[in-house]
Amino acid sequence: MRYWFQYEGNENLQFTGDDDVWVFINGTMAVEMPGIHNRAVANVVIDASNGTAQVTYPNNSSLNTTVDLKLTIGSVYEVVVFQAERWCCGSNYMLTLANFLAGKSQCGPTCGDKTIAGTEECDNGADNSDTSYGGCTTQCKFGPFCGDGVVNGPEECDDGRNTTVGYNISGCGPGCKLPPRCGDGVVQTGEECDAGSANKDAQCGGGCSSTCQLNPACGDANVDTACGEECDDGLNSGGYGFCAPSCKLGPRCGDGVVQSDQGEECDDGAKNSDVAGSTCTTSCQKPGFCGDGILQTDRGEACDDGKNDGSCGGCTPDCQRGPYCGDGVLQKECGEVCDYGSQNELPANATYGGCLTDCQLGPYCGDNIVQRPYEECDLGASNGGSDVECSASCIRQVLVQ
Repeated sequence: MRYWFQYEGNENLQFTGDDDVWVFINGTMAVEMPGIHNRAVANVVIDASNGTAQVTYPNNSSLNTTVDLKLTIGSVYEVVVFQAERWCCGSNYMLTLANFLAGKSQCGPTCGDKTIAGTEECDNGADNSDTSYGGCTTQCKFGPFCGDGVVNGPEECDDGRNTTVGYNISGCGPGCKLPPRCGDGVVQTGEECDAGSANKDAQCGGGCSSTCQLNPACGDANVDTACGEECDDGLNSGGYGFCAPSCKLGPRCGDGVVQSDQGEECDDGAKNSDVAGSTCTTSCQKPGFCGDGILQTDRGEACDDGKNDGSCGGCTPDCQRGPYCGDGVLQKECGEVCDYGSQNELPANATYGGCLTDCQLGPYCGDNIVQRPYEECDLGASNGGSDVECSASCIRQVLVQ
């Protein structure tokens, strides 16, 4: 016989028999009654304090003994009884097990078996860890993760929903990342700059402001007088009439210094004026200047109509003649049909195929006038037609019917 019991103490086994009997508890022999014999009795009482058993034999007390079964309270052990009946004609046998109670089994999940059961939220087996982000704890509960409402690991935020999208608004976005904003170190649409935590408002010196706009600085093409700038064209490359790299005015007409290499004839600084009686004009020229409508040949002017806009028949900004009839250049935009320069002829002396002094054509084939001896005919615009007797070169042609 085999029987499992949960050791709690005071278990009692009693045997009565007249043939071979052996009793083992937790693999240790507690009772030994071998051979054929008269009716005999053996009692085993397991101590509740130390896991030993008191074994008594009422028919022979000299065999009484204490056996260390090495039991632990609450643990489950096996009791095994071996018995052989060898008497042919009768038998005495009785076995009593008192307080040998089988333990109550408990059925529940086992955290760490890689099977999610019962109250477990997760189970990664040997990979369960209490320090892993996005993993499973050793209690089979979810570890820190995006969406648990607590900022953990690589998260920038976590409000549990994480659905906020848009610029510069509160809340948390997908992936537990903050929505785009001024100060995140990324230049977003509408931002001129973003230096992250280094954003700082400053009146001068550049850098990025707390609103992600560039602070005033030399080179921003805005004259910031509060920062001591005199000029700012964005390039600030310096040179005559331009702004210097430090946003200070460079050499120029009006600085009180005559820059003759730049064509200045005078420079009275703030006193430069185009009003009559002044000694220097606002263009740093002495009174009587190109553009005043007065031709000054001693200054190299070829013309000066006061406008000097370079129009046909007019003057250029540097007081030279603009496009005109007789310059040998065909200017169709000026209404010229031809221009042979000095070869242009007066109408009274016009030769066939020549150009007149008003830059219009002289006598020519196609003017509807027969110019002999050069032409045999001239029907004007009809010359060369298939139904007329005058060719495109003003020669009579025979019509074939």
